[in-house]
Amino acid sequence: MKENTTVWKVWNSGDRKKRVLLGAVLLLVLAATAFRVYLAWRAPYVFQTMADHDDALQVTQAESLIQSRWLGTYGQLTLSKGISFPVFLTVLNRLHIPYGMGLGFFMVLTSACVMTSLRPVFGNLWLRLGGYVALLYNPLGFSSHLALRIYRSSLTPWACLLVLAAFTGIFLRRREPLRYLIFWSLLGVVSLPFFWYLREDSVWLAPYVLLASLITALIWIFCIKRRGVPLLLSILSLLLPFGSLYGVRKVQEAENLKCYQIAAVNDRSETNFAVVMNLLHHIDDGTGRMDRVREQDQEWVSREAMQQAVSVSPALQEIREEIQDYWDAWAGDNGRIEGDIASWMLRDAVRSGGYYTDGAAADAYYGTVAEELEEAFQNGKLKERKAVYLSSQAKGFRTKDFTESIPLTFQTFWEDAVWTWCTEEENVSQGSPEQLLLWERVLRTNTVWSDTALQNLKADPNQTEYGQLREALNSQIAQRQKRVASLANGISEAWKVLSVPLMILAVLGYLCTIAGMIRDRKRDPEKQWFSLWLVMTGVLLSAWLDIYMVCLFSRWLVGGFSGIFSFYGNVAYTLIALLEIMGIGCLIRAAREKLADRKKTDLSDKGEKRDEPIRCEKDQ
Repeated sequence: MKENTTVWKVWNSGDRKKRVLLGAVLLLVLAATAFRVYLAWRAPYVFQTMADHDDALQVTQAESLIQSRWLGTYGQLTLSKGISFPVFLTVLNRLHIPYGMGLGFFMVLTSACVMTSLRPVFGNLWLRLGGYVALLYNPLGFSSHLALRIYRSSLTPWACLLVLAAFTGIFLRRREPLRYLIFWSLLGVVSLPFFWYLREDSVWLAPYVLLASLITALIWIFCIKRRGVPLLLSILSLLLPFGSLYGVRKVQEAENLKCYQIAAVNDRSETNFAVVMNLLHHIDDGTGRMDRVREQDQEWVSREAMQQAVSVSPALQEIREEIQDYWDAWAGDNGRIEGDIASWMLRDAVRSGGYYTDGAAADAYYGTVAEELEEAFQNGKLKERKAVYLSSQAKGFRTKDFTESIPLTFQTFWEDAVWTWCTEEENVSQGSPEQLLLWERVLRTNTVWSDTALQNLKADPNQTEYGQLREALNSQIAQRQKRVASLANGISEAWKVLSVPLMILAVLGYLCTIAGMIRDRKRDPEKQWFSLWLVMTGVLLSAWLDIYMVCLFSRWLVGGFSGIFSFYGNVAYTLIALLEIMGIGCLIRAAREKLADRKKTDLSDKGEKRDEPIRCEKDQ
């Protein structure tokens, strides 16, 4: 059964009742959309002005972009993060849109694109509108822990959905003319590089994107058998997003070369700094501590390994004191540095040593260090630790690392599925008056200042009057945040209550796709149930892979603070919500098909009865 209902078709049906129903539903959807944007606009965002390596770095870079100074003065942090979030802040600022409102618009755009991309398999308009509202109101957006920091984590889940919408839209329209693919291809052109350069670990989505593209291309070639120009144009629609990704990379490299004398997008994988960190992770310090899989004290570079590196590298010996000072500053009470903190320590030490005058100077210094460490490995002065190295920015993993990350993955998946960390709280932003004012100017958003910041502002003789006005404004913002948080938490609580039933419905819907494939393997030439199964499987595996990679690379953070895996893997929240919506859609689709089949059977039976000859008594 193929159904494809749109607003235009319902309006042109001529049925007055349907038109009235459509108008009423659209008004409700528009009201729900406006209310969601309002909740995002007035949400209690927290300004972490002292998070120099995260939130503050990205806001500072956005300020530089607004002032047409690219990413600002070159330093040890300039190329450590993706550029997409500062660009997002810059665009909103230039358009005079407050940050929260802009984020709300982005949620609306993403939710609309996702549900529209599924139209070939969910043709019912009312189902898609309901799915749109549900996705828009999923509890992730109401989480102070996961989404209300001024940080890229607030955008990542929605940007991921936008990429999925683009490639799913092309895949599900693989049998349609080229003109129906143009929008989805252009959406991929914008969304793929935007998502890719939000974070440095976006590679986990690559399997979905690449397999969706490959399967679509193979179907065009071998099943639909497109040939000549139509095939080339269809393939081009798939390749354009990847071309855009490459183009954005080249633009960044060119601008960084112009401003900082280094043609690289980030220093985690493309510079000599990445080579040095990779070599440091390979050092076997002889203590065996890194081979003990624990919940805490996971060292990627030990003090002993760093000391060995300094002893064989004259370049590192030049900054021996800086390394010691920053090691002590970054280390915990036990004197150890855990996880990837060693990379931040080294950046700070090299900057303090005076080598971050520009990108070329820093890269040349790291190049010298890399050559010296490689030579030490070759001549046996350094011993290599045998392990599997998935990234230059992480330690080598052993079998136990992989296996012990699996239970953490399932635990985190369950926490995400029941929306454990989705609570909106009133926030107070810390920092100096100058910092808070800068953030408010960049974000075009007011926040609740701490008492210390207000006192410092009023203590300035030139700011006394403004300090009093600010204190009154503080009270108004706090009251508004309390009201908004109460509304948001009410919505989140409803999702939490329904979480288990929704998961059950999602599983049943997924089973329906398998049953539908088996039943309709001959009578469904467009393979719609197969398409649904493929998309749901891809979304499920993407969510699982996202969480697994986070658990594997962030196990050293266990015990740091609750919900750390959910924070770094918050994309899974929106993917789980999408799976639940699709699962319910599959159940509705299966029920409608069953009802249609029953009607056909009843009509067939009635037809057979009418065709039976009427026998007279004489014939008996």
